[in-house]
Amino acid sequence: MSYRKLWEAGPRRDAVAVFDSGAEAVGAVCALPSAEGMRVAAASSDGRIQVWDPLTGEQLLVLGEERSAVFALCAVSVGGETFLASGGAEATVQLRDPRTGAPVRTLPGHEGRLVHGLCAVPFGGRELVASGGDDGTVRLWDLATGRLHLVVDAGTEPYDGTHPRRGLCAFELDGRGVLATGGDDGTVRLWDVATGGLIRQFSGEPDRNRGTTCVRYRSDYVYVEPVGHTGPVYSLCAFRLAERTVVASGAADRKVRLWDAATGELLHKLDCAGQSFGVCAVQTAGRALVATVGGGNDDLRLWDAESGELLRTLQGHSGPVWGGVCALPRPEGPLLVSGGGKFDGTVRLWDPAARPGPDPGLRELSDTLCTVPAGDRMLVASGSHNGAVRLWDAENGTRTDVIDCKDGKFNGNWVGGVCALPVAGRTLLAAASHNRTIRLHDPVAGEEVRLIGYYWDPADPDRPGAGTHPLTAEGRPATGEFTAACTVREDGRYLLATCGEQSSGATTWELLASRPVTYVRLWDPDSGEHVRTVGEHAGRLDAMCALPLPDRTLLACAGQNSTIRLWDVATHSRPRELRTTHGRVNALCAVPVEGRTLLASAGHDGTVGLLDPESDVLVRTLRGHREWAEALCLLPVGDRTLLASGSKDRTVRLWDVDSFACVAEIPVHAPVTALAASRERLYVATYGGMLGLAVEG
Repeated sequence: MSYRKLWEAGPRRDAVAVFDSGAEAVGAVCALPSAEGMRVAAASSDGRIQVWDPLTGEQLLVLGEERSAVFALCAVSVGGETFLASGGAEATVQLRDPRTGAPVRTLPGHEGRLVHGLCAVPFGGRELVASGGDDGTVRLWDLATGRLHLVVDAGTEPYDGTHPRRGLCAFELDGRGVLATGGDDGTVRLWDVATGGLIRQFSGEPDRNRGTTCVRYRSDYVYVEPVGHTGPVYSLCAFRLAERTVVASGAADRKVRLWDAATGELLHKLDCAGQSFGVCAVQTAGRALVATVGGGNDDLRLWDAESGELLRTLQGHSGPVWGGVCALPRPEGPLLVSGGGKFDGTVRLWDPAARPGPDPGLRELSDTLCTVPAGDRMLVASGSHNGAVRLWDAENGTRTDVIDCKDGKFNGNWVGGVCALPVAGRTLLAAASHNRTIRLHDPVAGEEVRLIGYYWDPADPDRPGAGTHPLTAEGRPATGEFTAACTVREDGRYLLATCGEQSSGATTWELLASRPVTYVRLWDPDSGEHVRTVGEHAGRLDAMCALPLPDRTLLACAGQNSTIRLWDVATHSRPRELRTTHGRVNALCAVPVEGRTLLASAGHDGTVGLLDPESDVLVRTLRGHREWAEALCLLPVGDRTLLASGSKDRTVRLWDVDSFACVAEIPVHAPVTALAASRERLYVATYGGMLGLAVEG
């Protein structure tokens, strides 16, 4: 089975290379010198350390076992040879030979739960390694002998579940070696490497504008900008700027501060818009730049160290950047290396001298997809969290239309489901949203055919609303906060099936106290009328599909637990319940197998289950994904039909439903949120945008 990329759409991607760790998150990155050139090392949340060649992207080595997380890495020279030091959840420092992966030495000593910082420290013609732990200490080790050189109090506290890293860096100041440490109290301390004496500190302080020290509501309140950090210091680096040494510190208070190491003067405060998990300095074209990454945003920011001005923002990660940032020296100019956090799990390389390209402006998360025939071409429809429904050309990815947009602004109510709906000789696109509306759109004419439900913009209450107020046979409102939609064939015509939440209360107090009820309903797209209510469920249902059986059609629906409910579309009766092991069912799909229709389900346990809806028997469990399985669809390839599954492990797997074998694993470098397909074409929505693939074989 072979595949190739047809097109890609989404936010701007500025990284020059991407390496996928295969783990949920990257905990640390570092540059690793070798005789063959610079290498990139990255530690994963699963305990593995991987080494890549940055020029070719080849993975050269995998160190360690999938056991406990690693939070800190550094390269250190011992006797003229380079070794890799690592620290993490085992509260020890491991020294390995990066050529073979063989362990060289283990340094115990920290009395806490983890080691959260490492750096090489030049001293007396050799290099020591400093390790910071959540026992409150930083320890300096002589790696040649394995002996402890000295211990200092870094002001850190026992690990409390927050970000595990703390800042460490070493530099020379006035002819002596200095070690900088970051504390949980927001203070940066400078220590004499020879004696362990405290040279200077850049004091942290309580934030008087927040928490128990807040004075905001006093009549004489005036906002006071703190001088020092008001949260734990996660990252440190030192660099030369003109005639002075500067220490950059990044902390939980969303600031990176630049300090004069000799005087303690605060030079600049850089607003990072998120907790700063990494800071690094590089020189490009004779200019000192400071790179920052963090947890509140998924980008890398470059600042002018002299002026403190934000120069540019580099985009590419699909989640918080937990693993920090480091410089990768090269003769032609340095690169920057960053490690992605939860569900990103990638290592990305950036050129700080390159100018970013134009921003396409697409940054919404699409979590529902479908294909829509439009005359002689195929379109892909995507529904997003901000209420946008977009149409894409399936072959080249160009955007052809945007639905549910008023005056250039989306309604802010995310789209529960999109599906193609044949009506009177043409195919319409149905989009069901949380704003209690169903929009029927003609993709060929580019116009809205019908609006089912009534919508007004709460941000503009004076503007008249639009739409209708369809009722059930009992005279109750038929629309709700739609969470899923699919097409159902009945008596030679196509109907639209939806799941929609409504409160069961009648008064304000009943509304507040009641549990939402989800109604499964059928709609006539010709008239826009409610046909009938198939069933109801006390709770949320956000996945559904139609199951055509020889004598009837079922609607399979699932929500926030491991149970799948089956309703007969012709009656209003109690559903049959199928129990799964998923923990939570995220996606459903009807699958034809050897003349019968099976129900495929994907869930939080990372598996895909195939169930017989007539006998309620689990036929097979497909295993392979390492994280939540989020999406399913059928993919026709040649004379057979494959089942595609997408996961938060950043892969799409293709399964042969006759042999139940995985025939391809496709890395997409971002968590998958939705899938759709046409003949030999697969369309993938991820945290990083949209992807069109051609699949052959």
